[in-house]
Amino acid sequence: MMSRIFVVGLLVLMSLFSLMAVPLAAAKPQAAPAFCECTQYVYAKKGLSGSYGHAHTWDDSNGVLPRNGYRQYSIPQVGDVVVFSQAAMGNQYGHVAIITAVAPNYGPISVRGANQGGSETEGNCNNVNTRSYSRNGATFWRK
Repeated sequence: MMSRIFVVGLLVLMSLFSLMAVPLAAAKPQAAPAFCECTQYVYAKKGLSGSYGHAHTWDDSNGVLPRNGYRQYSIPQVGDVVVFSQAAMGNQYGHVAIITAVAPNYGPISVRGANQGGSETEGNCNNVNTRSYSRNGATFWRK
């Protein structure tokens, strides 16, 4: 009986030592947050699929938003994706962001996004902030 206990104890010790001999996988360091384009930020936050291209194409009939089941609305709401035209932004790409506040009487909208002069880190982006824009030249999209 004593020899059985000894053998069982020895087997337990051997299995513990064999577990300790197996090197644990080194934890992979997380990638440092990077500079993001506005499209990358909204794409990730809203869980969109397909290629994302330039912001000004997102509201085209076959753009990112219609392909992902979004519909255009004339009155913005918090949580909507806003697409700014090239003319509204004064650049060739346009801009996309997520609405965080809507002023009454067609006042400005506050949006959260990347590549709009920010330096906050969110998700994997290090250039995020919230800022206000005029509604001119913008379309509003929601699911």
